[in-house]
Amino acid sequence: MTEEIKSIIQDDIWARIMATVRPHVVVPFPRINPDTGEPVAEMAMVVLTSEESAIVTADAEKKVRRILKDNIPGQGEAHRGYDELFNTFIAEGLIYTACRNKEDLKRNFFPKKEAILQILNVDELAILLNHYYTVQIELGPVISMLNDEEMEMWTNRLLEAGTKPAFLLNSCSLEVLKMLAVFLANQLKISRTSNSLPISQPENISSENLTSENQKNKKTPSPKK
Repeated sequence: MTEEIKSIIQDDIWARIMATVRPHVVVPFPRINPDTGEPVAEMAMVVLTSEESAIVTADAEKKVRRILKDNIPGQGEAHRGYDELFNTFIAEGLIYTACRNKEDLKRNFFPKKEAILQILNVDELAILLNHYYTVQIELGPVISMLNDEEMEMWTNRLLEAGTKPAFLLNSCSLEVLKMLAVFLANQLKISRTSNSLPISQPENISSENLTSENQKNKKTPSPKK
């Protein structure tokens, strides 16, 4: 295969990846319409890319430094105010970037980033953050929870992989790896307990009875003619 053909194939693969519709989940806006008892709106929520996340962090840092100016705490000094401001601006940028118009994912749901802290109260902002973390778990490749059936499935996959699971566990979160370890330890305990149990004999049959019964069943050799 020539380098030109390899390049064409690679470009085609990357084009298909870029053309994939961005995964999203439609979530309710955390405010109820008093007339209907229903959320006032719905929005699409996407998971931030690495680049988007980095921009959110950088912008939050700039905002905190601009507000505190010469009052930024030094090493060893109390920094609760700095941390709270930073986390608030992280939430602002994250929610602004993640929340999209459900009819057009390229459009942000909020008209501008500053509108989030101006419009939402603390509880509403916290609810949207919880929405985002749930969407992140649902849409992300990291496996963060397993039920009993999935535990059995992963156990079988590990057994089939043998001593070389390679990339098998790379998608599992630390919590899932802990769950698997506990599950496998319990399975090993059950197996060891089963193997160590004595084999029970039928009731009312002693070793003497077995001996006499065996002697009765022995055939008496016929006398030689």
